[in-house]
Amino acid sequence: FDTNVMGAVRVVETVLPHLADDATIVNVSSGLGSIGRVMNGGFNTLTQDVIYRSTKAALNMTTACCAAELRARAPDKAIKVVSIDPGWVNTDMGSRGGTVKPPLEPEQVVRGMIDVVSNLKPEDSGKFISWEGDEQPW
Repeated sequence: FDTNVMGAVRVVETVLPHLADDATIVNVSSGLGSIGRVMNGGFNTLTQDVIYRSTKAALNMTTACCAAELRARAPDKAIKVVSIDPGWVNTDMGSRGGTVKPPLEPEQVVRGMIDVVSNLKPEDSGKFISWEGDEQPW
């Protein structure tokens, strides 16, 4: 919780006074934090990684609250705040220390995320999106 939620909150609190009027804040979340996907049977094991999932769901709420707060406090600015799901990436964490092979490579995901973030519009603020640009269920 301290890293996945409070870390993001602390970064935003620190940089907020210095952001450009059209800045973008990107919180790296996870599809595992989607309550909608869990409730619709989107995962095989409901109890797997429950603490991690809970922190990412909390990060998504933080994203939505930050976007709403910025809209209310600074309606003349176009600051965008989104949560982005990188998917299941072949990293040490994603591969569970090399015991499984996730389908996505970091380079592919980073290129996709850069493209998505580069094309965000002010009306995208507050959304949860995939690294490919698809809106995700909260």
